Amino acid sequence: MASFTRNKTFKAWLVSKLEKSLTTLQSYPSISTNFKLSDSPHFTKQQSLKDIAASLSQLCEYKIRALRQNGIIYQRTNSVHPSDVEQLNEIGYFDKLVAVNKSIDVNYNTLSKITEYTLKKLITNNEFNSTIEAVLKDTGYTWDSENESLVHDSVNSIKFSKKSNQGRVNEAMCHIVRDWCTAYDLERKPLVDFMKKSLKNAEMDEDTLIIVPGSGCGRLAYELAVLYPKAQVSSIEYSSLMYLCNEYVLGANEKVTIDPYYQYYSGQQSKQTQTRHFEMDLGKFQKPENLKVLYGDFCCYNPEKKYKNVIVCSAFFIDTAANMFDYFKAIELLSKYSSGRLHWVNVGPLKYGTRPLVQLTFEELTNLRKVRGWNDHSNEVDVNHLNGYLTDYESLFQGFYGLVRFHSELKR
Repeated sequence: MASFTRNKTFKAWLVSKLEKSLTTLQSYPSISTNFKLSDSPHFTKQQSLKDIAASLSQLCEYKIRALRQNGIIYQRTNSVHPSDVEQLNEIGYFDKLVAVNKSIDVNYNTLSKITEYTLKKLITNNEFNSTIEAVLKDTGYTWDSENESLVHDSVNSIKFSKKSNQGRVNEAMCHIVRDWCTAYDLERKPLVDFMKKSLKNAEMDEDTLIIVPGSGCGRLAYELAVLYPKAQVSSIEYSSLMYLCNEYVLGANEKVTIDPYYQYYSGQQSKQTQTRHFEMDLGKFQKPENLKVLYGDFCCYNPEKKYKNVIVCSAFFIDTAANMFDYFKAIELLSKYSSGRLHWVNVGPLKYGTRPLVQLTFEELTNLRKVRGWNDHSNEVDVNHLNGYLTDYESLFQGFYGLVRFHSELKR
């Protein structure tokens, strides 16, 4: 038995099994709009508080894991000859590593605000119970009911998960910057402009529903809700991290700062460009009354009632599908909730990921819509005016996309 316990692989397996067994003992309820612990009327498949709790844990783990990762960068210099290390010190290489640590502090300050905002919403919108208490404990907080405030708990440390995906945390921070920082208007404006152009003749009254699937941190849905205040707008996001960020941005009233490129060591001009700040005044963005921010699987989404007009507005979305036919079917099923027309306005690339079952060309995508009964009002692809997406415009490497843009109507 001793030989087994000394085996690292066996230990890791044992810890994983114990974690899994302990997790199954904790029962997590469904979570709905505004963090209410109840079944959502908007989805046939419910989302669990468990996923929200896991995302909160990842946010809380961020600082320690990010500092550890930056520490690895530093430790690699131990393999460099001492005389070369002196030269690294002379040119400010280690000052850069210190600057990255400061960026981690900046980011953690913002992530902590997202965590605390979410926890407070969970507490104030529900009856306090053992499940919420467990979520607080795992994130290193307790609730002071007398003063109605969150308190960092020095006894209960943050619960670390073996499955923590800090890449997703960094991605979420980048999306906050892209969606809500004025510096990234240049990436958002072409998308919004095409939506406005496509919808200029559409009826936009109380009997119109605009659906934004894969909404990310929510800026497109927000813009559409502001542009068309009489229409109802549903913003749908499946990533719990993105959803938390979206809710925070539209619910908070403060200034935040994020350094999104701090871990991008390649292609940098200087430590200043690598660790530069992006500031956002969230007080400028209050959630419009006609906007619903929903957490769930778009393929399981059902509107609460029937509308005269239903419009799906997708951006950088369709190529994320494991099976694009699932997205087509989910969109076409929305015709049941439209007594008039079902429109689909799309803008984005065809950069496939998530192990796709099919990978269509622009021409094939055009023909597929025709085969399935869609009639195009407009359809174009632009490879001359490329669009950035989470692009670092100070980097030596910059990624850009040609966009597929179409406006289609499902034939009756």
